[in-house]
Amino acid sequence: MTKRKAETLDLRTERVLDALVREYTKTAHPIGSLELLRRARLDVSPATIRNELLELCERGFLEQPHTSAGRVPTDKGYRFFVDHLREEDDELDSSEVALLERIFEIRHEDEFMREFVQVLSEISGAFAAVALRDKDFMYETGFSEVADEPEFEDPARAREFGELVDRLGSGIRGFFNKFARDEEQIFIGEENPLGFPSYSMVVSQWRHPRGFEGFFTLVGPKRTDYAKHKAVVRRIKKIPKQ
Repeated sequence: MTKRKAETLDLRTERVLDALVREYTKTAHPIGSLELLRRARLDVSPATIRNELLELCERGFLEQPHTSAGRVPTDKGYRFFVDHLREEDDELDSSEVALLERIFEIRHEDEFMREFVQVLSEISGAFAAVALRDKDFMYETGFSEVADEPEFEDPARAREFGELVDRLGSGIRGFFNKFARDEEQIFIGEENPLGFPSYSMVVSQWRHPRGFEGFFTLVGPKRTDYAKHKAVVRRIKKIPKQ
């Protein structure tokens, strides 16, 4: 990946961007200033919100599609959001934590991976794939869940996602082999190493307490729940090792 130049926002502007990304993730439609003010409960005036949104557009963090009065995040906006997520902001709930921990109590490799990929997709709402480090086979699931997202009402987008999934096994494994141990990456839009700029991808490692290890990936449209995905990665890294 090309090294990104760090860019800063003041606290209020950062809060507005954070709120808009979260609302757009939920609603899948461009977010206007009044809607953002109502939904996000920001303690500022409507005029201030409008000015902040204008600045974020001018600096490339947001864009205004077509003639809509609302804004949506750009790749740059998503990247800033992801890079500034704090661990205390987004945690899995207790039932999700318990589910993940229970999966890692499964001792047999194949059974573990079948259950693991299902749980990953269920918790994240994304397409998930899991593989052992030294084997070619991947367990995959979640295509139907992702295909139900509003982005895929366009048949061309659905076909494109199918192509991405078909390429995932060989493509992501080749990239993953370049990772340092315990490294994870979140690729957004144009950063996607498989060349599908409408989608984002999380790639991270896991290690079972019995010693076998591998990687998993979560794939979805750019309007995906990055906060939940990062929380999943953090929780898996906390699973006790041997």
